[in-house]
Amino acid sequence: MPSRTFAVAGGICFIAGAIWALYAVLPLLLVVGAVGAASALPSSPGHAALFIVGAFRIAVPQVQPIADINNYLLPLWLIVLGGAMIRFANRT
Repeated sequence: MPSRTFAVAGGICFIAGAIWALYAVLPLLLVVGAVGAASALPSSPGHAALFIVGAFRIAVPQVQPIADINNYLLPLWLIVLGGAMIRFANRT
């Protein structure tokens, strides 16, 4: 029966280690969460309108044309941004 004792002790050590790791990272998680929440808040009426359209683009069919435009522009924007980053990296 010693193997069962070692398994239980190992499980307890694993759980204690996981709790300690979360405790050690908790301040970082709180900061990241606060920054993420603050950046998600709309800062002007225009941003609030875009936020509302984005939040309801799947649930409400009236915003589907805006979602279609977004689906075309987002890949284009990512290609342009990637090209600009490559160009900037080659300059330095």
